[in-house]
Amino acid sequence: YREKKTPDNLDSKTENAGSGNYTKYWRDLCPSGQTGAWCQCFVNWLFWKTYGEKEAKKLLGMVGEDWTYYTPTAVLYAKRNTLFHEGVEGIQEGDILYFYGYVASEKRSRVHHVGIVYKVTATRIYTVEGNSGNGVNFRNYLKNDPDLYGYIRPAYDALPDPEELVGWHHT
Repeated sequence: YREKKTPDNLDSKTENAGSGNYTKYWRDLCPSGQTGAWCQCFVNWLFWKTYGEKEAKKLLGMVGEDWTYYTPTAVLYAKRNTLFHEGVEGIQEGDILYFYGYVASEKRSRVHHVGIVYKVTATRIYTVEGNSGNGVNFRNYLKNDPDLYGYIRPAYDALPDPEELVGWHHT
């Protein structure tokens, strides 16, 4: 998926590509966020689409909170709900990886980016990230990269059993 230069063609994967930060993720979760950095919005959107709002917020540590699209606040919420782990020791597939570094527009360092871990090896962490290279992209990092701040371990075990979910579910 490529971010858009204008609010047109938000559902197209490639049409109207540009660097305006217009996305379907903002449109669906927080229309007033259009043109803002959207990496956390992408993560929220995927969890919302997969699990629904209530369960998504529980998995991301946002229980009792409004959605946040600011990565430092997402980390704060996860810490309050004991879902956050500093560093990358023990990281695994399905975790949410946060990055720390210098943000030039703010002239300071802070948590500034996020991705979903889909593979871990002895030396590398593989992610899918929104707002990475003006789109959704796959990336990988050495485990000793100093920008890797920590991760959320979503409370997947707190999800209701599939038998408790209403409707048809393929397993």
